[in-house]
Amino acid sequence: MRTLLTISQQVAATALFLATKVEENCRKMKELVVACVRVALKDPNKLVDEQTKDFWKWRDTILYSEDVLLESLCFDLNVESPYKTMYDMLKYYGVEHNKKLRNSAWAFLSDSASTQMCLLFTSRTIAAASLYAGARMAEVELGDDDGKPWWEIQHVKLRDIRRACNLMADLYEKSPDKDGEPNMYAGLRTPEDGIDFGDTPRSMEGVQSTGAEQTQSQAPAANGTGTGGATERGSEEGELDG
Repeated sequence: MRTLLTISQQVAATALFLATKVEENCRKMKELVVACVRVALKDPNKLVDEQTKDFWKWRDTILYSEDVLLESLCFDLNVESPYKTMYDMLKYYGVEHNKKLRNSAWAFLSDSASTQMCLLFTSRTIAAASLYAGARMAEVELGDDDGKPWWEIQHVKLRDIRRACNLMADLYEKSPDKDGEPNMYAGLRTPEDGIDFGDTPRSMEGVQSTGAEQTQSQAPAANGTGTGGATERGSEEGELDG
């Protein structure tokens, strides 16, 4: 168990080092190594410098693992941030100055970073899910455009938005507020909006839903009360059934 944990820490340290360079938020190697050693040893006051073995061990590991990580990523470091996409969506609907909506959507994105959502959905889908969650919290309805629902305008699938929201609902329902009250985002999972996973455990496995469950679920409006129309908003019906 200790070996696996050490490997995970080494990969995490290398990913952090690479991210600081990609995002042009560079940190000195010494600062990064000192922080990593202290976290790995769970000793925030650990003395680490160029005279210690731990320093050189971690430094060499990070430099070696950097090449391995880059090869694993095929040197593709162009990452589309969901934050920018979400803000562009806010501006598209003219609600970027709605503080409650904006802050709720932003918090949704920040919380999703601690999950595997970035591996399960595209950046645009995550941004759309955050917009939907924020709109529900702020009780704002996103109108149609030329007869098309907002998710089609934003080129995302309603099915994926529902799955992303339910995945986050799993996290929120297990994480009460500091006062012991249910998290204010826990209501993302509702009978009319959520996908009923039945006996499936509420975890990452919940992302896998059956076609029958998708067919039974209704298309949500941005305020969480819409029925989705007789044909599930045109082409979305085929995606939900698929």
